Amino acid sequence: MKKLILILVCCAMSATIIPQTKAGQLMAALRLTDYYVMVANNTTGYVAIYLTGESDGIRGYINPGTGNGFGPITAGTYSVLMTSNLPGLKTFTFNGVSITTTSQTADFGDVYISNNVYGSVD
Repeated sequence: MKKLILILVCCAMSATIIPQTKAGQLMAALRLTDYYVMVANNTTGYVAIYLTGESDGIRGYINPGTGNGFGPITAGTYSVLMTSNLPGLKTFTFNGVSITTTSQTADFGDVYISNNVYGSVD
């Protein structure tokens, strides 16, 4: 009888302790919602991208003729702004949306990100 009670007490303790310790590990494993922002700069000027929103956001710089990846960021809505010091007509693209302008900035407004996203300046 003592063994049965001891087994029941051990089972009860493990039922309350194990879920609490596994919860943190489970949440870390479920962080599959981290995504990356990849930006190509196909110009001779410098490009910067700014994302503010759900997480701490991202500020990234891309040298002329190169590309760069930034992140991770979590899924959510971000305000997206891209800039270039290159004068003249250029096309900013982010997440499939393009803005052609002579301005040095392109404001994409609020963009919902739920996957890796791509941008470019041409």
